[in-house]
This record gives sequence, structure tokens and C-alpha cells, in this order.
Amino acid sequence: MNFFIVKDKNTELGPYPEEVLIDMAKSGDIDASTLIRNSLMKRTQEAKKLPFLKDVVKEENKAEDSGPVEMKPLNRTANSIKLAIKKHRLTAFIIDLAIIYGIIYALAFVLNTHLGGLNLSPDTAQATEAYGSSIAYLISGIYFIFVLYYTINIGFFAQTPGQRFYGIMAVSTDNKPVMLLKSFLYAVFFFLFLPLEPFVVYITKKSLHEILSGTKIVNVRFG
Repeated sequence: MNFFIVKDKNTELGPYPEEVLIDMAKSGDIDASTLIRNSLMKRTQEAKKLPFLKDVVKEENKAEDSGPVEMKPLNRTANSIKLAIKKHRLTAFIIDLAIIYGIIYALAFVLNTHLGGLNLSPDTAQATEAYGSSIAYLISGIYFIFVLYYTINIGFFAQTPGQRFYGIMAVSTDNKPVMLLKSFLYAVFFFLFLPLEPFVVYITKKSLHEILSGTKIVNVRFG
């Protein structure tokens, strides 16, 4: 995972791997209040809140006119980005599923209230048609809500609420941010192949929808 040092709204230094940031903290180029973000997200945090820096960062106040931070060569390692463990992936999915279920339940409640307001006589053609339409709307709504939930969260925020809780996120297979098209494919394939996912994850450590959409779920060593 690479990181940027955020000097102000218009100035960022980097990208740097973790090893370089640790060296900069030891030399005093980074202090506890230095703002840092990883290369895949816009959210910044102080250096003292980063797990790999909090033990080495110097608790010193910045000088009013600090000198420029020296650009150092990028020395990325193969282990910079690691796949998320199965337990975190599963529990994150359960959290997301609970949120999706809540939205679907609200939709079902609205449809049921609408049907109740029609005052249709049971066992009539009109009632059968109304209930059939409601079931079709509900099934379509389940698909739409599931796909929209993952497309928006992965496409714009790189992680769902459940993934954020467990410190994992989605990236492309080349370790770049997931764009909106890939997040849409991620969501569609996830919904279509959901019953097969546990078996594929057990064998490959990646789910089928990740393989097909060119994405992967990795640890976020950021806060």
C-alpha cells in the first residue's frame, strides 16, 4: 500500500511505501500531526493514528516554517497489499446483508401498505393481479437494491459499511482504485453467483464475482 503526505489542499508528497514513511518518522520529517492518506482513498489521518507509525512517530510540534520533505525513491514490496482474511470478509458481508435486508423490509412494508389501501376483495382477478405485481416489484427491488448498494459503496468509497468496520476494501487486481464500471460488475456478479461464493473463496481465497470483475478485497492498514 502506498501513501501520500498531505501538506495542504493543493499539495501532496508521494507516493511512499510504509517503509519510507517509517524512516521519515524516525528522522523527524514526519511528526504526530502530519496528515497522511493512502493511495486508494481520499480520507486523511494524522500519522499518530496509523498502526505502522504510531510507535515511531515523534510527538513534537511542527516548526512554523518546516523545510520541504525530501522525495525518496519508491521501494514497493510484494507484501505491501495483502488479501483480506476469510473471517473479516464473511462478517463484513453479514453486516452489509443486514443493512440490505433492512432496506428490502422497508420496501416490502410500503408495498404491503399500498395493497392494504386498495381494499381488494380476495380471490378476485384484480386482487391476484395486484399481488402478482407487488411480488414482481419486490423481486426486482431486491436485485436493484443489492446491486445499487454495492455499486455505490465500492465505486465511490472503495468499501461497504461492513468492509469499513473490519478494515478491508476493494481494489482492482492491479492495486488501483475500483472505478464505477468495475463496481457495477462486482455487484451484478455477486448477486448472480452468491450461492457459489463460499466454495470459490475456500478454494481460491477470492470470490467468483471478484475474479470476474477484476477486483480483490484487501486489508486497509489505515486507521
